[in-house]
Amino acid sequence: MDTMVKFSELDRQLAARTYDGMIKTFTTTGVVDEETQKNDLDIVREVLNVTKEVPIERAYDFSFARKRTAS
Repeated sequence: MDTMVKFSELDRQLAARTYDGMIKTFTTTGVVDEETQKNDLDIVREVLNVTKEVPIERAYDFSFARKRTAS
């Protein structure tokens, strides 16, 4: 929590609430499903006002996590 407060510059209570909301989205393998990746890219495109589609494989590379999971 100290690290989150330090780097996010959020107060401790808001950092804790943010952590509690985010922790449920983490996976045990470190790999994010394709639908989530697409949704995240759509949000980034909207925020940055980008109209061009961004291929998922250009933005994400989970090969290291898949390799680790397979071993």
